[in-house]
Order: sequence, then structure tokens, then C-alpha cells
Amino acid sequence: MPARPRPWNAEVMTRLGAPIVSRRAATTVAVLAVLATAGSAFAGGAHPLDDLPPGHWYEVPSSRIDAHFPEPAPAGNTGPSAVIGAWGGGAFDSIGERLLVWGGGHGDYGGNEVYAFDVAALAWTRAWGPSEGIDTIPGECSATYPDGQPSSRHTYDGIQFSPDTGMLWASGGFRFCGNTGSDQRTWLFDPAAPGGGWIGGADALEGHGTPTSAYDPTSGWIYYQGANDLQAYDPSTDVYTWVATVDGGWWMSATSVIDPVDDLMISVGDDIVRVWDLDTMTVTLEQPTTGGEILVGAGPAGLQWDPLLQRPVLWVGGTSVYSLDVATWEWFEHVAADDNAVTPTAPNGTGTYGRFRYMPSRNAYILVNATDENVFFYKATEGGGTPVPPPPGGDESGDGGGTGEDTGPAPTTGASADATSGGDEGSRPSDGSGATTSAGESGDTAAAESDGDDDGCGCRHGTTPPSSLVWWWVGALAWVGRRRR
Repeated sequence: MPARPRPWNAEVMTRLGAPIVSRRAATTVAVLAVLATAGSAFAGGAHPLDDLPPGHWYEVPSSRIDAHFPEPAPAGNTGPSAVIGAWGGGAFDSIGERLLVWGGGHGDYGGNEVYAFDVAALAWTRAWGPSEGIDTIPGECSATYPDGQPSSRHTYDGIQFSPDTGMLWASGGFRFCGNTGSDQRTWLFDPAAPGGGWIGGADALEGHGTPTSAYDPTSGWIYYQGANDLQAYDPSTDVYTWVATVDGGWWMSATSVIDPVDDLMISVGDDIVRVWDLDTMTVTLEQPTTGGEILVGAGPAGLQWDPLLQRPVLWVGGTSVYSLDVATWEWFEHVAADDNAVTPTAPNGTGTYGRFRYMPSRNAYILVNATDENVFFYKATEGGGTPVPPPPGGDESGDGGGTGEDTGPAPTTGASADATSGGDEGSRPSDGSGATTSAGESGDTAAAESDGDDDGCGCRHGTTPPSSLVWWWVGALAWVGRRRR
């Protein structure tokens, strides 16, 4: 599909209450600030990424978030480390070259501050927040604090940066409270003008406690997978469009990426690959892949589109990364260089999500796994990598994996994989098509998450749909309730 024009939309930003600064002026100010900081930081030498060879990792010294925690810290059973450690995601500001982290939520941490790692200065800042007066864990969830700013939440894969508007987008996730719940609210944050805090945007068509999303460089939209519905958010108009529905529900905590060459939304999590074909609006709930054993136990790993390799690139831990050839659905390992001396810290046990990001201006990746650990850079190796071998005793096709034929993903059959699409058949949603919503519409949707542990989150990813027996019991209890009334 040809790229759609994506102008800076001053009318939308005025309606949202954001200060209007031209994109050129804002970018110039940000670049000058970065250069001024970088000039003092690197007066004695070049930036480490300038000389980092392919296949090498670099650990940024003294680059821990915890040096910037607020004091005193807001309430929470886990504390500020939960901004990453409690299912916290991230996004990369490709204009200001900043990795943005926002998290917390449920009973873990109430602070709603935003952290930003400046790639040029090699330093974290607390870019904004937290709100004041977060002294106790509320019994019931609220979308906002008294100052109108969003409550903290497990962000999962529900935050993305739009280079078209320069705004950080966030939706979904489990909010800060002793109970638990999610909503359909959208929040926007301008990292170039952080003093203004968060701005409320249009409500999503459907919320999700464990969201996954991906920015599409072709259209400029952010694709957001709700509990059932795939929806497209246009940052330039602040409008959501319904795309398609997964009958039976999504039931997966994942990290997603758009493959703009093949028009696919690819998600990894729960040991599998899931694929939306954005041309036909069909979903493959479990795409077989050769070498897919690397996903087992990896959870929602780091997943990014590499424009030079023209493949999705996956990090599951260690010094290797893996790329996926969607023509054959085969994973390829990109082994670190023989003289690489740095190994990144282990992935966070709750998932990596968007804290592994590609930096287009540097042709490198950035990664952070915990608030008490340093930031890492990685330069990808050149070439296509080495095929991941099938497991011992498996056949050459990876036990049902890629066939070597350029067939693309075939939609899985069966009720659990049925998808009803919106808009014109065989095309992505066009402007104004499908169901849309505006900021004036609101609705909170409760989402069950707790395992009863009030000392921390203990959240589950919701990987298994309810069995028919469970639904039988739900129906029986509802019938008894009506009889008693």
C-alpha cells in the first residue's frame, strides 16, 4: 500500500491541549540540547556507537535508572523498580534519540513518572513526574490521579512512539490499585516538552489489560490488539479504526512488530509466533516456524524490525539475536563476533517488550532489563545469519516449520482462529472507515488479573482461554443468581 501523507496536525494537537510548536523548531531545539550535552560528555572522545563493530555489545557505564528514583517514593509493595520489573514496557523516541520507560501499576508501584535515556548523552533523566500525593494503594482502580494525570500501570507492550507527531502513545495495562482493572483510555506524552505531562487522547475501541501494539512506518498508524479487536490508531487525527476481531479472544501477552515489506503484524510470546496479515485481515494464531524452539520460555521477548536486514529481529537473552525470514518462516541466528567481550544482563522475568529497540540513526539496538542494571547497545552482524537447527530427533522442516516455499502465513482454521475484518476486504482501513471513537466517549473495562497475592503483582499473562467447563460454571452461577432474585 502506498504511504499515506502524515502532516503535523496542529488542529488535533490544539484540541488535545498541547502547546503548538512547529516540528522543525521543536526538533532543532531538541537537537541543540542534545549536542550541548553531548559536547560536554564527549569532549575527550567519540560516542561509543561510532566505533562499535558489527556483532558487538556495549555496556554503558553508570547508566542505571535507580539513580533517578523520586524521594520519597510513591506508595507500592514493590517500589520504583516496578517501572520495569512489573511488566513495564518502553518505546524509542527516534527524533530526540531517547529510550522512554513508563510502568508501575497494580499493587506494585503508584509512581507515574516517565524515564528517558538520552543516547547522545549516555544518561537517564526522570523526564516528568511523579504526581504528588500517591501515599497509599487505593482499593479501587482509577484512570487518573487527582491532578488529572494517568495512574501508573503495567504497560506491557502498550506504549509506542509516533515520529509523525513526536508523541509517546500509551493505552491499556493494569492500573495502580489493590484490586485490578484496565480501561480504554489513550494517553499522549511529548518527550520534547515533558513539563506539560500527559494529554488525554481518544478512547480506544476496546481496552486490554495485557496490550500489544506496533507502529506501522507505512501508514503512520499504531496497530493495537485489544482483548478481541485489532484496531488502528492514527496519531495525526487522534482516531481509532476497527480492523478485525479474533473470535474467542487474543489470550496472549506478546511483543509485536510491523513487517512493512510483507504487510504483517508479527507477535511473539507464550512460546509461539502469531501473525496478522494486514492485507487480508486474517490472523494465524500459531504460525509454525523452523527453529522456533528459541521462543520456549522466552516470554514476550524483544522484537524489532531491522530495515537493513529487512526482517524482524528477536532478542531472547545472551549475545545472539535472531532474524525471521517470513518467506520460509525460518529463524536465523546472528552470533556475536568472536572478539565480543560484553554479554547483556538476563531478560527481565516479566518480559522485555519494547525495552529492546532499534535506533535508525545509529543502525544499532538499545536494551535495558532492570532499573538497577546498565543500558546496553548492540550492532547487528552483517549478512543473513545461520539457520537455527531443528531440535534433536526433529525433521529438517522443524517439526512442521517452514517449507521453503514463498507462501506467506496461511490462516489457521478452526473457530479459535476466525477473524472478522473491518473496512474494505483485502485492504487496510482507510481514513474514516470502520467504527471510530472520539475523546468524548469513555468506558472502563474491568480485567481480571490477580492471583490473590497482595504483596506484589503476581500477574498472569492470560495465555489459556477459558475451557468450556469454566463457561458452563459461569452460566450455571448466573442462572442461580437470577433464580434467587
